[in-house]
Formats: sequence, C-alpha cells, structure tokens
Amino acid sequence: MKVIGTRSEFCELNITDWKRLATYIKERFPSPQGDEIDKTNKFYRKLLDEFPKDKEKVKEQQMKPPLSDVEVLAYDGSRWAYKKSEECLYMDKPEYQDIPLKDQWLFSLRLEKKPEKCKDIFGIKSLSEVLKEESLLGCINIELTEQLVRWFEHRQPFILARLSFERPKSRDEDTHRLKKLNIKCVESLKVKYWIKDTEVNEREESAFLDSKQAVLYIV
Repeated sequence: MKVIGTRSEFCELNITDWKRLATYIKERFPSPQGDEIDKTNKFYRKLLDEFPKDKEKVKEQQMKPPLSDVEVLAYDGSRWAYKKSEECLYMDKPEYQDIPLKDQWLFSLRLEKKPEKCKDIFGIKSLSEVLKEESLLGCINIELTEQLVRWFEHRQPFILARLSFERPKSRDEDTHRLKKLNIKCVESLKVKYWIKDTEVNEREESAFLDSKQAVLYIV
C-alpha cells in the first residue's frame, strides 16, 4: 500500500489513488504469467468492488469514465498484454467464452457479473452489447420438428417448476418466454459472429436461439 501513501483502507481511496494503483499494477507485472495474472485479477476485482460509489456514474454523460485512459490487462486467445480500455471487451456471458474471437482483446477479469461497473469505471463495453449473430440455416426437418415440439410441450411444466425454484422472481417472465418459444429442427446450422462490421468467427453449432423471433433451432 506504499503506492497510495498514508491511507490504509480501500474505502479511503479516491479516484486518483485508484488510477495510480491501476498504473502501478502494470509496472509491477509488465508481462504477467500464472500467479501474477491471478494477482492482477484480484486487484481489478477489488477496484470494481471498492471504487467510490458516488463517482461511478458519468454526470450528464459529459465526462468520460474515470479510468478510461488506464491500460488494463487483456487476452486475445493467445497473448496477454496491457491494452487501452477502448480496445477491450468484457466477457459477460458463459455461452460466449468458447467462441474464438479473431483479433479481439478481452478484459482479463470475466464472468463476474460486473458489466455495468466495467463500463462506468473503465469504459469497457460488454461482449453481449456489441456481438451480433447471423444464423445460416439448412432445411427444416418437419417430422423431427413435430416430434420435438410434442416432447417439449410434455416437459414444459417440469422445466417451469425447475426455473421457478432456481429463480422465483422471474417466474412470470420465464412462463411467458417458454409459451412463446417455437422449436425447429434443421438439417444443418452455422452461425456467423460479428463485432461492429467485422466478422470475427463462423462455425457450426448444434443449437441457436433467435431471441427476436423466439425460435430455437436445433440440429
């Protein structure tokens, strides 16, 4: 804690202190590996949890995020490096973590339910905020589709019961979504992934949920 002078508690730190610490972590671990990556992530986790609450929101959207000019540790699938916040995205959903994203840097801290804090403090957007999906569908298998729909309708009450137990506050929303959901079996399925105007991946999938049309495609 020498880097922040006489303050001894994290709750005493102000924005300048946190910026100094975030800069220091890069100097302390310039090319982190193994345990050093864990220590760096532990620091980012503490920063996001303890950052001054009254300073997180950008006033009238006229100020940039307070730590947007701090380089953060990121990973592109093969390399670790410190990158500008604007070059990084935050991995916020587990279903995206096994998608290889070409030439895309991801903030080293991931899947910790901190997307809003990452955006408010560092200016790092969530992957789900910018990732676009385009499905390439084969022919619909009508016979298998009818069989699967009957199977799903028979088991829907059990699925709802499980969801109600796990997330009781979302019972009405889950019931509405399940009743609205259509299921279709297709002969083949590929999905293209885009970030902005750049295609970052295309691969075969076993299932794809078109949330806008409320259709689940299954191979």
